[in-house]
Amino acid sequence: MPEKIFLKMTTALLLVSKTGNGKSSLANALLNTTRFQVGRGMLSSTASCMCISTRARGRDLTVVDTPGTMDVADEEKAKTEIRRAMEFCPNGFDGFLVVVKCDARFTAEERRAIEVVAEMFGDQFYKHAIVVFSHGDEFDNDETEFRNELQEIRKKIPYLDQLLTKCGNRFALVDNGRRCDTAVQDRQIEALLSKADSLVASNGGKKYTSVEQRNAEEAERKKAEEAEAKRRQEKLEFERRIREQVTAEVKQEQQQSVDWLGTTVKVIDIVSKVTSIPGKSNCPCCKVPWLSKACTATSSATHWGSS
Repeated sequence: MPEKIFLKMTTALLLVSKTGNGKSSLANALLNTTRFQVGRGMLSSTASCMCISTRARGRDLTVVDTPGTMDVADEEKAKTEIRRAMEFCPNGFDGFLVVVKCDARFTAEERRAIEVVAEMFGDQFYKHAIVVFSHGDEFDNDETEFRNELQEIRKKIPYLDQLLTKCGNRFALVDNGRRCDTAVQDRQIEALLSKADSLVASNGGKKYTSVEQRNAEEAERKKAEEAEAKRRQEKLEFERRIREQVTAEVKQEQQQSVDWLGTTVKVIDIVSKVTSIPGKSNCPCCKVPWLSKACTATSSATHWGSS
C-alpha cells in the first residue's frame, strides 16, 4: 500500500492558530517532549518559529511551532516568521494543523486568524490541513459526544462549517492540558497522526513545498496590487464627481448672478424712462425702494437724469 511507503519518510507538520489555543502544548504532545515553551493566559510565548525533528511515536517527526496571529504584539512580524517556516523543512510539509479551542467561542478574531494564514499559503493550504480541537477534556475526551456537539455547532457557525468542509472534514480532538491523562492523550495523538498519514496518501504523497508558497505569495501580491489599483480608481472617480459637482454649483451661481444683473438692468432701464417729477431726483435707482439704499449719488448733479 502507498501508505507504507509514506510512513518511511519524515512526517513534517506545521502548527498554526490564534494565540492561546494550545499550539505549543500540542507540539509537545506530538513529540512527547516539553521543549516547546508553553505560555500562560493569552500572552504569546512563541515569538518566532521553532522546529524540532526527532524520532517519536515510531516515526521520524518534524514539528514546527509558529507565532499566533492576530493578537501578538507585532502581527506583521508573526506573519513574516510564519512565512519563514519553509526554511525549516526544505522538502515541504505533509500537513498544517489548525488548532482551535473546543471550549471557547469561535469569534470573528478566530476566523480572521485562520484566514490570514490561509491567504499566506494559498488555496493548497486547505488540501493539507487538519483542524485540531484542543482542550478535549471539556468533553471528557469523549469523541462521540464531541462529534454530536460539533454537528450542532456547525449549523450555528457557518464559517466553522466552511472551514471543516474545505479541509475535507478532517478534524481531531486532543486533550493537551497540563494535567491530562497521558494514556488518553497518547491514543488521541496516534489517531491524529493516522489522519495525517491518510492526508498524505490522499495527496499522493505530495507535500506542500516552497513552490506552492511562492505561487501563494505571487497570488497574494497580485491581489494586493489589484486592491490598490481599485482603491486608486475609486479615489479618482470620487475626485472627478466632486469636481463636477463644484463646477455645476459654480455655474449655477454664475447664472443666478447673470440673471440678477439682467433683471436689475431692465428695471433701471424702465425707471429711467419715467417722466421726471419736479423737486424729485431723476436718479432711477432712487425711485426704486430696493435700489435707493444702494445709490451712492451725493448730489442732484450726480444722480441719473439730473437736469
